[in-house]
Amino acid sequence: MTAVLAAVLLFIGGAAVLETHGTEESVARQPPTAPQQESVARQPSTATQPDSAPRLPSRAIHPDSVPAPSSTSQPPSVYLVTLGQGDQIWERFGHNFLAIEQPGGDALAYNWGVFDFAAPDFLTRFLIGDTRYWMEANRLSDVIRVYQQYNRDITLQRLALTPAQADTLVRFLEWNARPENRYYRYDYFRDNCSTRLRDALDLALGGALRAATEPRITNLTYRSETLRLTDEAPASRFGIDIALGQPADRLLSAWESMFVPMRVQQYVRDIEVPGDDGVMGPLVTEERVVFTAKRAPERTRAASMAGELTVAGLLIAGLIVLFGNLALRRGSQAAGNTAAAIGAAWGGLTGIVGIVLVLAWVATQHAFWYRNENLFHFNPLAIALAVLLPLALRRPRWWTATRAVAFGVAGLSLAGAVLKLFPWMMQSNWGLIMLALPVNLAVAWVVSRFSNRAYQAPAVVTVPPSW
Repeated sequence: MTAVLAAVLLFIGGAAVLETHGTEESVARQPPTAPQQESVARQPSTATQPDSAPRLPSRAIHPDSVPAPSSTSQPPSVYLVTLGQGDQIWERFGHNFLAIEQPGGDALAYNWGVFDFAAPDFLTRFLIGDTRYWMEANRLSDVIRVYQQYNRDITLQRLALTPAQADTLVRFLEWNARPENRYYRYDYFRDNCSTRLRDALDLALGGALRAATEPRITNLTYRSETLRLTDEAPASRFGIDIALGQPADRLLSAWESMFVPMRVQQYVRDIEVPGDDGVMGPLVTEERVVFTAKRAPERTRAASMAGELTVAGLLIAGLIVLFGNLALRRGSQAAGNTAAAIGAAWGGLTGIVGIVLVLAWVATQHAFWYRNENLFHFNPLAIALAVLLPLALRRPRWWTATRAVAFGVAGLSLAGAVLKLFPWMMQSNWGLIMLALPVNLAVAWVVSRFSNRAYQAPAVVTVPPSW
């Protein structure tokens, strides 16, 4: 469970998997003003890497510092560069950036995915959902070299922008790369490195990208995409699944699904745009694989964990009932203590998870943690069982309070399962229900039996033979 909480917190930080409350910010709106002292540019799309890791030059290149092209008669070439999955949890979601190659000049990579774990206020922003990212430009050759060393797939797609569209895009990128414009509040689903790129392209295309993709409703959700991309990191995936609330289960348009860089790569292949002559043609005129990583391919869907979670829930519940019966029937002190210990540990751990979920809902800007149906099953009240169960074993007067809490936790868990019959309970969490519900019911059953017979630990009171 510690791994679960760690995964949940990592997800908040923008690794994964995450969110702010409010409407999506238009790419044409000025980003938040940078602080007085500019942060040092870090490795794109990752946190600060170990000293031995490959990295870009320590300072980003300002577009104004790049030598002017030798000729201005030709428009720049524009490329969408997509990076495949990496090893770290925040790299599991891929990455992308735009590359601009001026005739006779250097090619620059414009990247919106830069953050810094070492920033003084990073942890605070991380916890409340106010993580600061920024955009910067680096030489494309440096970026390609670094990501090859990180063993990431690299694909270039050349985009068929008209000279006017390319000029609009370049002027926006140069404006966005300035220190006073580069910072923004990161939202994993609605305002991340990929959605910023998508919006910049849409701005240059005069809204054509949004018009082509927004009406298309997919079978994807924020949850399904997140779980798919973290499928090879089970602990992180489990924590993310608990953390995400009901808002993560709405079906997405193709436009919204482009929070995943690989979806941008996929959809731009299918789009046609008018050229200078007004004739419709493909947006992507060339696609080239620059580097193929030596790793497993990206999953097309997440494997269901419902079976494993059901087995785990039944196993824990079965152990509680087994040891509870041994204590009641044979007067076994060890069995009684074991049943109580499992119930207390379960209550403590699920109670902590519930408290985190409540705090995320009421005290942070993590909008996709809101309205979390898992609170029916991972109940903050359950943490009281971590104290009450051991206490009641030795002081019978505490059985009344213990039973009230255990029955309340089990009743809410059962109610949460029954309410799934109604259409407004749309969260995809049956696997987690089947993990938690049997255990919550088993704890309530054991507490009921122990309290009905005024059970105490045999070390304190001798258990009657009739038990």
